[in-house]
This record gives sequence, C-alpha cells and structure tokens, in this order.
Amino acid sequence: VIRSCIIYFSSSATGLITLALIPLRNFRLSIAFTTVCSLPLTLASAKYISADSILSSIDHNLSRFKTIKRKDLLKFKGVGPAKAAYIFAAIEFGNRIHHAEKPAVRKISTSADAYHCLKSSLTGLDKEEFWVLLLNKANRVIAKKRISIGGISATIVDSRIVFSCAIENLASSIILAHNHPSGNLKPSKADLDITQKIKEGAVYFDITVLDHLIIAGNDFFSFADEGMMR
Repeated sequence: VIRSCIIYFSSSATGLITLALIPLRNFRLSIAFTTVCSLPLTLASAKYISADSILSSIDHNLSRFKTIKRKDLLKFKGVGPAKAAYIFAAIEFGNRIHHAEKPAVRKISTSADAYHCLKSSLTGLDKEEFWVLLLNKANRVIAKKRISIGGISATIVDSRIVFSCAIENLASSIILAHNHPSGNLKPSKADLDITQKIKEGAVYFDITVLDHLIIAGNDFFSFADEGMMR
C-alpha cells in the first residue's frame, strides 16, 4: 500500500490527463501540475493517506478524477475537510490548465473536429450533460455552451435555450452534443426525438443543425456520419 505520494498531472499529446505516483518517506501528499516542466506543490502533511485506495475508488480510471467530490475524499483515512478542499481545488486547477493549454479548434470540417473541440467538456462525467457548439457561416467556432445537466441516463433539453444561445451569439449553424456515462454509443429514442425537434425548429431561425454527437470516453457517435441528419 502506498501511504504517501506525489501526484503529477500533465497534459499529454492525446489530450488525456496522466498521473504518476511516487512514494515519499515523510508521509506527505503533494500535488504537482506538469505542463512543460514538473512543479510540485505540497498541499498538506496528511499521514497515512493511501493513494492506492483513492485510485481504486475510481477503478484506476484517471479521467474520473473530474467526478470526485469533497465528501468522497473524506472517506479516506487521513483526509479531513481542509485536506479534501486542497485536493479538490488542485484537481480542478489541473483540469483548467489542461483545457487552457489545448489549442482551440478554429474551424469544424469533420465530426472528428467537433469531437475534439467538445471532448474535454464531455468526458469523465458521471451524469449526462447536453452541450451545443456554435458556428459562424465559415464553420468557425464562436463558442460552446452547456445547455443542461441531467441524471445518470438522461438529461432534459429545452430547445428554446438552444435557440436562445444560437441567436445571442449570432450563430449560423450549430452542432449538438451530449455524453453517455454508461459508455454505450447507441442513440436512444429520446436522442433521436430531440435531434429531430431541434432540427425542425431551427429552420424558423435560419439556423442549420449540422450534427449531433454522442460522446463516451475516447469514442463518439456522429448522426451526420451515419446519414441521420437528412
């Protein structure tokens, strides 16, 4: 059992957050964010924290660090409210560094372009979220907006909010996207229905719905690629 460690976060070329565990003799938990070089940041002298236990709680799936909540950290021996707050803030800061240093996709030419633009927002989540990617006439990204947060297997989407975001940002076209925490990429009947509803409504605002992506981990399903946007 690793009773203490340094946790290194770094943004890899594939856009994933990588992590290394290094045992320490002084029983301290340090968190370091690595961009170009490693910069250790000691957050707390927490005795007897088992890094292996924390990793086991998320099935050693590093992308699930984003889903850890403070109350979850309090379950581990040696982690009190203050230390949990430090670790939680460090994980969030690491996520922000990762997002900030990843180059933005300026123009969407394929479903893969849209996926890479939305991946960081829709992976590693334990609940469904619905997002919209707003594009101008040249298919360049204006913004991406979260529309709703739902439960484990569904989220309610108000098409009026989708259209409001598009109109406010002067978008000529939009790409819909949501995640499936289950990992199943197959669209549900509800997915098909909301896609059709938004596509039909968008016509009245002279807005084109180009695609709807379902994102699950490192893979995605594209309605457009499957000929389902006609």
